[in-house]
Amino acid sequence: MASTEIELFGSETIYHVLNELYVTNRCCRHDNILDCKSTVQNRKILVSFESSKSLDSFSLFQQGCKEEFVSYVMMGTLAALDCIHASGNRVHRKINENTVFLDKNCRVKLEFPTRISNPDLEYNAKTLISPFAKEIDIKMVGDLACSLYHGKSQKKKLSEGGRSTLPVLLQDFVNCCVGRSPTISKLMDHALFKQFNEFDRYQQELKELLE
Repeated sequence: MASTEIELFGSETIYHVLNELYVTNRCCRHDNILDCKSTVQNRKILVSFESSKSLDSFSLFQQGCKEEFVSYVMMGTLAALDCIHASGNRVHRKINENTVFLDKNCRVKLEFPTRISNPDLEYNAKTLISPFAKEIDIKMVGDLACSLYHGKSQKKKLSEGGRSTLPVLLQDFVNCCVGRSPTISKLMDHALFKQFNEFDRYQQELKELLE
C-alpha cells in the first residue's frame, strides 16, 4: 500500500482530521474510489491507499491512447465523481493523470477527494456544495479526456497554442464537460459511452497490454 502524510491546517487537531477522513471515507465508498485507511504515528496522520498505479505512470497513457480506452477511464472517473458529489457532498478539485489510478485488475480508481480547509468546523453533511465548484470538477474530466487521447507530447504542443483534433464523439463529450451547466448524469448518458460501451472488454485489453 502507498502512504501519504496528512498536514494539519492552522489550529486544527488530529481529532478534526481523523473525523473528517472517517466521514468522507464512509460517505465516499465506491468501487471506483481508492480505498484508504488512516493511522496515527508520533502525532502524524498517515493515510494508506490500496495498491494501484496512476495513469501517468503508464507509457500507454503518456503516449496517447485509443478512444475506447478514454471512454473506459472516463466512465469510471464519472461514476466515482458522482459518488463524491452526491453521497459525499464534496468536490474533488484535482482530477488529472496523477489522481486517477488503475488497480491490479485495471479497474479505474479515483483518488480520495481533497480535504476541506476549515479547521474550526467539523464536516457537516448538510453543507451545500456550490454548483460552480462541481462544474470545475467536470471541466477537469474533459481536460483529462483530451490528455489521455493526445498524450503528453501533444498536450505540450496544445498548451503552446496548437489546435486540438479529437474524434467527433470525444470532442462532443469534451465540449459538454466544459459547456454551460454540465451534469454528471447527462455526461454518463453521452453518445460516447453508447458507441464505446464494452467496458469489460476494454478492462481486459488494458490488463493484457499493461502486464
